[in-house]
Amino acid sequence: MEIQPTTPPQKNKLTAFIIVVVVILAVGGYIWYSVTASDEEEEYTRYALGGAKVTEVDLASNPASKFPPGFPEEIPVEDTIIESVRKVYEEFGITRYTMGSISERSFEAIWKDYTEFFESAGYVVKTNDREMGVMEGSRGEKELTVYIAPRDSSLFVTIYYVERN
Repeated sequence: MEIQPTTPPQKNKLTAFIIVVVVILAVGGYIWYSVTASDEEEEYTRYALGGAKVTEVDLASNPASKFPPGFPEEIPVEDTIIESVRKVYEEFGITRYTMGSISERSFEAIWKDYTEFFESAGYVVKTNDREMGVMEGSRGEKELTVYIAPRDSSLFVTIYYVERN
């Protein structure tokens, strides 16, 4: 009768434990990766010099959601948005939104739209300089500034919206 070598029970338990841990880590890693990879980032948050919390919208990941979180949707914005940023200055209680867009429309049409918006939304106009392409106004603790500047054969429209919290 031949004696078969046997593996001690301790070694079998240790091997089984290591296999279970590796499987749990692999499954957990896969789940974590699949959630973060398939859920493309639409916003990136970082801190700028001076401590401002900056949120930038990734315009490529979701074209339908080009506005930074909290930006008032009633403010008219041209269709071709190329910049979408929110900066929160918590220590000062200020949030500033910046929207940059390109337009093929005429200066007159864009100027008319913003003039009508300022009036209908109740903004008190502080600056209305058509020659410089600047319109600025406030409503309570909110300030809105619009710059319209020529860019090649189109216009570059920049909107700054500031609210005090």
